Amino acid sequence: MKLSDKITSKDQWESLNMAHHYHQYAILEEDRFAWWAHRENARIQTGQYKTTSQLNRLNTRLPHYIHVSSRDPAMIAYTPDAQTGEKDIQIVSTLGKYLSKYAASYTDDVIREFVEAHQSEACAKLEYLDGTDITDIGYGKDSPHSCMNEQYRYFSNMMSNTGGIRPTRVYEVPGIRMAIVRRKDGTIQQRTLVREDTKQYIRMYGSGPLINLLTEAGYEVGNFIGMRLKAIKAGEGKYIVPYIDGDGESGSSYTSSVAVIGEDLCVLTGEQKDALDNANFRYRTATETAGTLDLDPISMDEFVFKDAITGEVVDIFETGDRVWPTISVVDGKTVHGKTTLSVGRALVDFGVPKVNYLGNSIYLVGKADLFDVCKLDTPENRAYYNYVKLDSTFYPNSTEWVSLGEAVRTESLTYIKSVDAVKLYRSSDSSTVFVHKDSNFDGFVKMTNEYNGFALYTYPEDVQTYEGVLYSQTYQRLSPRTDGLMGFECDDWHLYNFRGHSCLHKSGDKAKAIEIAKMAYVRSRAEGYGSVLGYVRDWFNVDSDLQFIVDTLKSSAETWKRTLDTNYFVFKLAEEELEKSAATAA
Repeated sequence: MKLSDKITSKDQWESLNMAHHYHQYAILEEDRFAWWAHRENARIQTGQYKTTSQLNRLNTRLPHYIHVSSRDPAMIAYTPDAQTGEKDIQIVSTLGKYLSKYAASYTDDVIREFVEAHQSEACAKLEYLDGTDITDIGYGKDSPHSCMNEQYRYFSNMMSNTGGIRPTRVYEVPGIRMAIVRRKDGTIQQRTLVREDTKQYIRMYGSGPLINLLTEAGYEVGNFIGMRLKAIKAGEGKYIVPYIDGDGESGSSYTSSVAVIGEDLCVLTGEQKDALDNANFRYRTATETAGTLDLDPISMDEFVFKDAITGEVVDIFETGDRVWPTISVVDGKTVHGKTTLSVGRALVDFGVPKVNYLGNSIYLVGKADLFDVCKLDTPENRAYYNYVKLDSTFYPNSTEWVSLGEAVRTESLTYIKSVDAVKLYRSSDSSTVFVHKDSNFDGFVKMTNEYNGFALYTYPEDVQTYEGVLYSQTYQRLSPRTDGLMGFECDDWHLYNFRGHSCLHKSGDKAKAIEIAKMAYVRSRAEGYGSVLGYVRDWFNVDSDLQFIVDTLKSSAETWKRTLDTNYFVFKLAEEELEKSAATAA
């Protein structure tokens, strides 16, 4: 069912969302947006009603929706008023009689010319020109004006550039025709080039019924993209090229890019332009009226080859695939090839079966944006592209390689996957090493981050007792440096961290562990200042001796302790310092 066949009710019209400029029509003021007006206009817009250029002119001035009568093409039909419109009745008449009644200002001569023009168009027949007739007749002097026919003011200059060859000769190939309608005198009233493979017309020249006729014949507006035209040489590095239109309008880089490929002038697809760009070949846009373009012929041998990886014969001119050079070594000789396998489709997993090229196993190693050569699968090439082989103790598959960004190196200089790695800390040389999570950890102290499950290990001798709680500076590296507390647990062991200082305890006294961690933090800060007095003065922003500071702040100490504020532990540090001084004095 055609779109036009659906316009028989208001609901159907509304479902089509047809646009209509009602202000152009003198419909009754009290019913300016009447349904029948929507319906009649929609029938014209969708082609259910056939019109001519003359009837379209009348429809912009008179509210009658005039069209060619479906019962008698020699007559017209129209809707004279709202009453007939609401009843879906159309009055049939001759155009001359209608004009005499509704266009009183028209003289008899004007009416006669108007009727003749309408009838000529209404009775127009679709005609096609092929081969040399496209240029000789379609672009002749009795055809609508354009930059490619004889009326063009620079026509002689264009012919001088082309050596007397009409640029439109390139269209004389199978699959391209010119659709025309003629006037009564045989001259061409309207024309357009058409391509038969896609049933498309390119651009209309002249006014008339040609669009309607082509639409009825199954054509729609389009372009020459993908077509192969005739390549005609005009000198060294020059080819004859007309101005190429597209999509019903002037040409553009999208519709009119051309290159000479083999024996043809090709109107390029997006993939073909990609292929030329990838191979560093030039193409041009056919939007000049000089009749020629500077173009270098390109051999199809540049685009058709046997893929070194897959062994298939590929044509990258049609696919636009990027080509990667390959290097292999056969019997001590370097062999060069090509492949279209890019990152998304290449053998980058290393778990897939190997492919064979000249007796050698080849992989595409790495990422396409990081290299330009696909090399033979060797340890040297993999290492060059930052791939490492995993420790066979934990990864028995000897072919298992991963990107360096996905692996860590162990103390034995082998590689394991980052996701399988745990840290082992050693305070004797302040070192951190990675070990596989399935290693033997007998005799080590193990802790697990209660928040993310990350396992941590250290040597037993690194753990010392401080005020009844196990404590080690090693644990400063067990969690990110934060201003808050982060806990680690393993059985009844507990680790708490404050600003990089941690303590491990068995007592289960979390508050005690926190106090120890905070005291460790303030002590390390005091060491950085060189003296407890300097640190305390700076912390509380006072310039007094320790005894005065302690006496002044004692009233606040209990409040700080309840809130576990760092101030309390700085105060405690000052008290400790006073006790040490008193003991020394005694």
